[in-house]
Amino acid sequence: MEVVRHAVETLDMKTLVYLQPTSPLRTSDDIDAALFIHQESGMSVISVAKVKPWLFELDEGSMLHSIGKISDTRQQGSQVYAPNGAIYIASASRIASGGSWWDAARAYVMASSVSVDIDEPYELMFAELMLNKRIQGS
Repeated sequence: MEVVRHAVETLDMKTLVYLQPTSPLRTSDDIDAALFIHQESGMSVISVAKVKPWLFELDEGSMLHSIGKISDTRQQGSQVYAPNGAIYIASASRIASGGSWWDAARAYVMASSVSVDIDEPYELMFAELMLNKRIQGS
């Protein structure tokens, strides 16, 4: 956030749109839709994708332990989401004043198939496959 805050303080801007290069599957339509949410609400926007609600921690003996009540969300009819790293939008004044993306943020939901955040070699291979399919129009 220090680098982002420095950019906001150095450049003249009203809105900051942060697009990580490790999330290449977002489209201009995704960015436009997220910007629309920001402009309409005045709130920060973070892109997210649905995740499977079965999350566990492992103890030293490799025993599974459910994290909170997240494993019960399917029975409650709710869905769990996680940031996908593709789009972060905030007002420059919020960031300059020490705020973060997460302060009163709205979600922009993206499909899981385009929510690749490349941190591992297999994610790069998947992103290349999806980009090639997009280019070929299939």
